[in-house]
Amino acid sequence: MDTIRTYLENMFLHLPKNPEVRRAKEELLSMMEDKYQELKREGRSENEAIGIVISEFGNLEEIAEELGLTNFMHQENKRKNLRVISKEDASHFMENREKASYKVALGVVMVAIAVGLFILSGVEYGRYDLDKNADFTLDFQAETYLRNEEERNRLSMAIKIIIGVVVCIVSVLPLILLGILDVRDEMLIMAVALLLFLVGSAVFLFVLAGSQQSSMDILLKKGEYSMEARKRSKKAETIGSIYWPLIVLVYLYWSFTSGLWGFTWIIWPLAGLLFAAMVGVTGLISKEEKNE
Repeated sequence: MDTIRTYLENMFLHLPKNPEVRRAKEELLSMMEDKYQELKREGRSENEAIGIVISEFGNLEEIAEELGLTNFMHQENKRKNLRVISKEDASHFMENREKASYKVALGVVMVAIAVGLFILSGVEYGRYDLDKNADFTLDFQAETYLRNEEERNRLSMAIKIIIGVVVCIVSVLPLILLGILDVRDEMLIMAVALLLFLVGSAVFLFVLAGSQQSSMDILLKKGEYSMEARKRSKKAETIGSIYWPLIVLVYLYWSFTSGLWGFTWIIWPLAGLLFAAMVGVTGLISKEEKNE
């Protein structure tokens, strides 16, 4: 009977753990046990009885309607069509994005070669274009691996951000000090160069930390890569495709008819605030509709 119970567990492994499924599982187990005991009473061997039981009840799709699992099986079949990300795929995705993030970070510091590095990193990011495709799912090993990696790297990412913030704060001190001392212009130029270098170093750390976190968020569908965030983003894009062209027309009309080009620029920050408010209200309405 242990073999039958194990087989039953595997049959229901990917179905939701809700009362309806649990009831169907218990009902099917009772049917399998009754059949098994009946075969044993007929003198069938252990292996023969188990084989017959599995042959008769082992295909969940054939008895789904009888057990009331038709809808759940339909959902499971749809889920099976999703792209499955294995642990190896997830590991390669993480490694690939980390390599790309080094190139992006160096590009910020080394402006002369930034364009080339951004192109190369874009090619590497594109090899695993998962952030634009929500139709994938993680297998058990991949999700476990990512959860462990997220926990293991949490302190490392926090340290990078803290160091970056401290470097940004410290970067302005030499310039302020030399300005107070009223030194030669050459010294001030050197202080500005040092400031830019330190800020670039801080950005380097921010990019690395941000890339690590975003890689995990993409695979785990968290934060801005969650299904709800993707839906909000699509709504914002739809609203923006109509809203911003109208704002451009209003700005041009107002500027040409009034001639106040030095004042009409105020429409842009106001339009930005209004757009953010519109997107926020749309999000709240969607949440209320969902809760209802």
